Amino acid sequence: MSLNPLSWINLAGTWSVVGVSLSLPVETVRWMLPAGAELGPQPYTPQGEHPVVLYFGSLFGAHLTFPRVLINNVNYREQIVGIPYVYTRGRDGPEGPYFFMPQLYLNDALFTLGGRLVWGFAKNLARIIETPVPGEPDALRYAVQTVRGRMPVIQADWTPQGPVEPVVDNEQFEAHLAIMRQPLLAQKPLLFNSYFTCSDFSKSWPDATVQSVAAESLIQAEFVAGLPTGKRAYAPLDAATPLGAFHLRARWNLDLPSVCGWSP
Repeated sequence: MSLNPLSWINLAGTWSVVGVSLSLPVETVRWMLPAGAELGPQPYTPQGEHPVVLYFGSLFGAHLTFPRVLINNVNYREQIVGIPYVYTRGRDGPEGPYFFMPQLYLNDALFTLGGRLVWGFAKNLARIIETPVPGEPDALRYAVQTVRGRMPVIQADWTPQGPVEPVVDNEQFEAHLAIMRQPLLAQKPLLFNSYFTCSDFSKSWPDATVQSVAAESLIQAEFVAGLPTGKRAYAPLDAATPLGAFHLRARWNLDLPSVCGWSP
């Protein structure tokens, strides 16, 4: 159910994304949140820790549903750092859970600017390339670099580990499904204060597909406070790893933001 009465005006397209998850100390993850937002309970990491997800995505055929002539069939790449199970302060208590993104990198200037101005997302322009991994014929590498100087920021390598299956038939994807159904939370400035906005980033789950992958990330720059640099390996999606690495392909819709709280 959309949070916005103008949900018939939205962005839409197809998302091909590899996702991995880190488990970090709660106090570290709190540094990634804006004032007025707080972490909530979740069942997927040990006590005292909280999940942080990294998405390495390619978006195809992105378009504005109305008027479509303004933005039509744009392809671009977007790398996301995201925190699920985030709550804001409401009149009757905490509101959420939401999915907050402290940092995003895109290789398209229009979607970077629009994401900042319209939705309030912390989007930054970058150079993003996807290439085969040398010596690994089945593996792909997704690398994010700065626009100036092409300095490395973050990259991920992944290799398929199983068949491509419908999401609706894959019980091992349920934890990720719960996260991806959370509305996106953003913070927008207004004079000397700020307010939170929420928007639905919905997917067409009946025809979405998922595949387990073995993945490895290399964070080369400190671009999010508390996000550890260095190399890290991720187990494939399986029954023993509820937040295992995966490759998802799904159609999506992003509606316009609506106000969902004020920050101090």
